[in-house]
Amino acid sequence: MSHDRRYEIQGLLDQAGGLTEGAATEVARATGVPEAEVYGVGSFYHLLSRPDAKIRVCTGLSCRMAGADDILKAAELNGLPVEGCTCLAGCDVAPAVLRDRRVLPSVSVEDIHEAKGDWRALRRSARELRDSPAERSAMGRRGRALAESGFHWGAAAERLARLYNSVLKR
Repeated sequence: MSHDRRYEIQGLLDQAGGLTEGAATEVARATGVPEAEVYGVGSFYHLLSRPDAKIRVCTGLSCRMAGADDILKAAELNGLPVEGCTCLAGCDVAPAVLRDRRVLPSVSVEDIHEAKGDWRALRRSARELRDSPAERSAMGRRGRALAESGFHWGAAAERLARLYNSVLKR
């Protein structure tokens, strides 16, 4: 058994069409990694278990509270190749959606409708937004406007005064 070939598992499973019947056995033979370990990798990583599902919606607690069930239903109704999954490690950007191999933060039902049935058209990932000078500039303007409207010393002083007044009135 060669432990240094584990890095090949994901690529070989992709070539086999995902975790299809017999794929774990073939990858185990090719790499020398035990079949149970190959199966564990393939079944843990949702993107390997069903390669035809190009969109995955996290149905973990944080994502469900942020509307994941509605997003999953909208994606199904719009004909997107979608499935729910238990975790995308995106609780901080819930509801998290995996488009092919990129996690899309804070996807909305509107984003699903705007894709018009084309999974490739689903909202761009944070990395794609980061790499666009125009988007970065627009995000900066929105961030500045938010900061100026509610996160300045005057607004903070008003909130603190309201808090003190409410406490003192008790």
